[in-house]
Amino acid sequence: MPTRRSTRPSVSAATGWSVPRRESRRPARPEKTCPACQRPFQWRKKWERDWEQVVYCSEACRRGRPRGSGPRASS
Repeated sequence: MPTRRSTRPSVSAATGWSVPRRESRRPARPEKTCPACQRPFQWRKKWERDWEQVVYCSEACRRGRPRGSGPRASS
């Protein structure tokens, strides 16, 4: 029989008090808007050295392809 998940807030077994969720300690990542698709994209580790030169969110946007169109043959 599958177990059901509780919808109650998490409660410490020792004290009986509810435990608040810890907020993320990571700083917010820098963000840019892609000029091709107008979507926001965030900093990535692979762009660490040249974030200032990054303009597009993907290779497809850099090439000017619309989203969803790939090298498929149409019927």
